Amino acid sequence: MKKMIADLTQALTDAKADIKETKVVKGTWGRDKEVPKTPDELQRDKEIVAAKLVLQREASVAKRETDCDAREKDMSKRISDAVANERKQAEERQKNAVAQARAEERKKEELEKKRLKEERDQAVAAQETMKQQLLGIHDRYDDLEEVADGYAYLVEKLDVPEDWQPLNNECQKRLQALKQPDEVRGRNASKAERT
Repeated sequence: MKKMIADLTQALTDAKADIKETKVVKGTWGRDKEVPKTPDELQRDKEIVAAKLVLQREASVAKRETDCDAREKDMSKRISDAVANERKQAEERQKNAVAQARAEERKKEELEKKRLKEERDQAVAAQETMKQQLLGIHDRYDDLEEVADGYAYLVEKLDVPEDWQPLNNECQKRLQALKQPDEVRGRNASKAERT
């Protein structure tokens, strides 16, 4: 069927048609002369011209359709390229945002580590200061204990008047309490505070 249509189209393309109402023919002595066309010839020429115009129009429409298809494909390609480009840019923006968030998080962690280290260093320094103060207190305590022992020895050797005896007994108790280990002293002190 397609071959038959192609053959007919080719025959129509090859056919010659003239819209003039006359035709040139060879005369009796070999000379050309113009004669009027018959109504059938005129009708046939009109039909050929009309058919050729239809073929031209169809060719023009087919070309426009092809051009439209090409433009449509080009537009689709441009759109898909634009979408792909936008997607790529969005992925790049997201990747950059994630990297920036991670960098900020690392920076916060480093600042937090630095702050914790400073706090630890301050705590260690405070602990060292307290340790030095405690050693100083122990040294003073030892000195006071030595003085108290000397005083107790002196009081034992001397006779304490009767009215000073309660004060002497109190001082002896305190001295004995100072000589006890720290944990026993703490319990006795808390008992004394309760009473």
